[in-house]
Amino acid sequence: MLCGLDFGYTNDPTAFVASTLVSKENRIYVFEEWGGTGYLNDAIADRIKEMGFSKSLIMADSAE
Repeated sequence: MLCGLDFGYTNDPTAFVASTLVSKENRIYVFEEWGGTGYLNDAIADRIKEMGFSKSLIMADSAE
């Protein structure tokens, strides 16, 4: 499973994706996504926990 997070706030939205790589097919399948504008870090963390990804390794950009 691959998880990614791009922090945003006003002009650029916050975006979270969870996906899996099927190397035989050379495809990435996105099976969960979430995002929007105006979210502070605590709200982002709470949403990721609610989605069940609190123990997942998440690759993210370096905001704040």
